[in-house]
Amino acid sequence: MNRFCLCPKLASLLTIMILLSPSCKKNPTEIIPPDPEPINRILFLSNSDSLQQSDLFTMNPDGSEIIRLTNDEYSYFFGASWSPDLSRIAVSGWPPLPPGQRLEWFEIYILENSGNFLYRLTWNGRNPVWSPDGKQLAFDRQGAIGNYEGIYIIDADGRNERKLNRDPYAIIHIQDWSKDGKRLLVIVERIKEGEPFPLSYELHEMDLNGNLIKQITDTKDVREFDARWSPDESKIAFSTIGLYRDVYVMNSDGSGVQKITPAGEKEIGHFCWSPDLSQIAFDWRKNTGRFETRKEWVNVFTIHVNGSGLAQITSDDFTNIRNLAMDWR
Repeated sequence: MNRFCLCPKLASLLTIMILLSPSCKKNPTEIIPPDPEPINRILFLSNSDSLQQSDLFTMNPDGSEIIRLTNDEYSYFFGASWSPDLSRIAVSGWPPLPPGQRLEWFEIYILENSGNFLYRLTWNGRNPVWSPDGKQLAFDRQGAIGNYEGIYIIDADGRNERKLNRDPYAIIHIQDWSKDGKRLLVIVERIKEGEPFPLSYELHEMDLNGNLIKQITDTKDVREFDARWSPDESKIAFSTIGLYRDVYVMNSDGSGVQKITPAGEKEIGHFCWSPDLSQIAFDWRKNTGRFETRKEWVNVFTIHVNGSGLAQITSDDFTNIRNLAMDWR
């Protein structure tokens, strides 16, 4: 006879107590908080007030109600994105320096969502990408003379920086971070010693150790330049590099590729998904003239993912004005 047999009622009570004990609860740090309600605002960069600086602004999707977030003399930002909870903004760019004096590398800064400076995250880095819980960022780094160093992950407070494994025959650019927190979307430039140009540009998924785990595209005649998962990760939008640059949308497995930007001469730069997946905002460079009379300006446009409804939403049609679409939440 088993002397340690428990009566059914006592056994049930002990089972409930064990299940409710703190040691058996799921670690709350493993739970990714839900995305906040969309604010339906576009975050963009502009040098419309001074060609010597580039600042952060937000606007409605139709270009109305522009709000300026930063006004730092001689600061020049090149990239920006909201944290998942919209409380902070990560930006990459040059620190405030007199005209004509620029560093050979970018720095990454963390700002409040109002645009107030919080701290410098890293002295050298570009393309900051938030983890889905907002606790870490991934970024690219180049050396002081422009040599590629690799992809790094760092805590959002600037601690615990680590370098991911590096393929010696590839230059890898961080693009996005999956909602489950386990995968990175990257563009891989395959290189070969002695060859002046990359052999290919392809989209891959990478794990958080730097291992390529899935190739998404295989387009020898197309060079992917920029890429983002849609908010639900069912699709990927990407732009291309070449004589003319376009935006394409495809399924997340690489199938069903469709060009959505209009035909003709154009150079598409940055882009971002709308929160409801129905549109994409992008910046479009237009060139006129040649040599000393050449004029360039960049404005933000929106377009539906089926290629319809093209709309210009900024209107700084002046020499060397740049409005760059960064994020849409």
